[in-house]
Amino acid sequence: MENINKKNFLGQVSLYFSEIGLSKTFGLIFGLFLWENKNFEMKDIINEVKISKSTASVELRKLIQFGAIEKFYEIGQNAQLYRIKNNMWSEVLAQKKNEIDKLRSILNGVEKKKINKTTSLQDIQNYCDFMEEELPLLSQKYKKFIERRNKK
Repeated sequence: MENINKKNFLGQVSLYFSEIGLSKTFGLIFGLFLWENKNFEMKDIINEVKISKSTASVELRKLIQFGAIEKFYEIGQNAQLYRIKNNMWSEVLAQKKNEIDKLRSILNGVEKKKINKTTSLQDIQNYCDFMEEELPLLSQKYKKFIERRNKK
């Protein structure tokens, strides 16, 4: 396995996120947090990634909504700081559950007859049923995995 530098890492993370439907800038900023593992002021992110303040603001808000980073203040600091969240991957799993709950609430408003007659609605129902059953198990497995990993 080759060792990649910061620029290549950020490029690869950026490409990954653009391939899953998020912006390349989202990926660049997230990659920066992963690579540096430190707290950032917005101005530092703007300078590192070479983006405008408005773009940084939008993408940081998306990263907060995604559950990847959090905003905080330190005593004596005027500027807001951002850092990667602890247990963020557990939060990603929890967010997936919220997405499934939203889909389920949409389905709950549809007549059962309509769902039974429409393949695409049946597919959504099957997906929700499967994810509601499997996500809690996956979340538990992930927590146990992390606990074992931290003991090493």
